[in-house]
Amino acid sequence: MNRVRPSEARVRPGATALVVSPFVSDHLVLRTLFSPRGWVLHSAFTFQEALHLLSEEAIPVVICHRHLLDGDWRVLAKWNQQRQRALKVIVVSKAGDPTLATAAEEGNAFGALFTPFDLEEAESIILRAWSSSQRERSASKVQRKLPSRVGSATEQPRAKHAS
Repeated sequence: MNRVRPSEARVRPGATALVVSPFVSDHLVLRTLFSPRGWVLHSAFTFQEALHLLSEEAIPVVICHRHLLDGDWRVLAKWNQQRQRALKVIVVSKAGDPTLATAAEEGNAFGALFTPFDLEEAESIILRAWSSSQRERSASKVQRKLPSRVGSATEQPRAKHAS
């Protein structure tokens, strides 16, 4: 019997992500996992390729290897913050890297994955990152549509003066 996992029902085809890794095997494993669901997976093998793609495409999730020769996932996370995008960065490293989870959290990454990939874990983290990005983008769109006259929730109403 074919079962549809809840995660498959929630994510629309055409969702996009970027894999940044110098290892072809990382690209192939993630493409095998997400392509059947209709995802578009972009590939970059260097940090500079990743920045180029991100400046041209609205990609909500980046799965980035921890060690790149020409850049660092932390720079990518800072680049994202400066542009106030809803980009979610997931850091990848070899299994047994005891510092990865802490480094990812301190560096404002969404999460961490270890290679070789546990497919269920990879799917779970990447889908959560995609969903989080979509919620932030939706909230941002709603906020931009609000009239500028609407005050913040912390503003106190002005007292009426008697004439």
